[in-house]
Amino acid sequence: MTDHTGEWNHSKLIYKGASLLECDLTDDKGITTLKGGAAEMSHEQVNLSSKKYAPVFVKQLITLEVKKGQMSEFVCHFKGDPQLNVTWYKDNCPLLQDSDYDIRTKATESNINLDVFAEPAKDDQVEFKAKTSDSCSFQFQITESPPKCVIPLENVTAALGTPVLLQCLVNGKPQPTAEWYKDGIPIKTTSLRIAVSEASYSGRYTCQVSNEAGQEKSFATLVVRDQIFYIMKMLSLFLEPPSFIEKPQNMEVLPGTNITFSATVKGSAPLKLKWFRGSAEIISGKGCAIALRGDTATLELFQIAKSHAGDYTCQVSNDAGMDDCSVNLFIKGW
Repeated sequence: MTDHTGEWNHSKLIYKGASLLECDLTDDKGITTLKGGAAEMSHEQVNLSSKKYAPVFVKQLITLEVKKGQMSEFVCHFKGDPQLNVTWYKDNCPLLQDSDYDIRTKATESNINLDVFAEPAKDDQVEFKAKTSDSCSFQFQITESPPKCVIPLENVTAALGTPVLLQCLVNGKPQPTAEWYKDGIPIKTTSLRIAVSEASYSGRYTCQVSNEAGQEKSFATLVVRDQIFYIMKMLSLFLEPPSFIEKPQNMEVLPGTNITFSATVKGSAPLKLKWFRGSAEIISGKGCAIALRGDTATLELFQIAKSHAGDYTCQVSNDAGMDDCSVNLFIKGW
């Protein structure tokens, strides 16, 4: 409405984040300034060509406390004549319409809606200003933020009898509390240090942190090995992994004959030998024989038939590793 007292305008700003905001209202009659904080507001007029028509705030802003993720609305009423221009500022820079700000204008009031998704600052207090030729300000405080695992748990392999430290670094406000679980069963301890005295400590551990704003979980697996495992692991550093000096050769034979695939291998003892046809392991018995004598690995096949044709694999292994090679058998006349 417009009368001798001025005209009402409405500006609405939806803002995601936390920073300093200002709003400008101007007309061609002059400017006025309204200053205030959480407890009180004061009003001062300057450079007025006409007090009757100068922009002025009718409803002041108030201080609120909000939770992270909560939508909060702040309303200020103003009037002036002629029609007022409304401008919002962030850190003294005018705000334009984009994905973070939704600015709307009506003829009665100015609203700012804040969707608080930003991480709270260290002091958690942010001041916003609605600045016009008439200006005012308010403050809000982000009082809660959900827990977040800054450094999550990590998988651990430990020797029997050695202490283990499971560590999960989190933040959040208010200070999160932690609950520990092993294989889904709560652990009645707040200590992160475990004295691994037996293999039963192996399992999946969960750290669940929570506060009033939410919760988060971090997982890790603890594997406990006996001393023999580590001794064998150390010894494997000095072992020579297996390899082939001479690989078996492809063969093409007549049905009914006997053949022998032979390979020369090397590597630290004891070596283990396996032969495969396709993906199926061959076991010594009727119709075939497998042997590892010294550095020679052999596969003997008796009374060759067309069903023997195909790919064969020789595999040798020890505690330091494994190696294999393939060979083909062709049957003449097929």
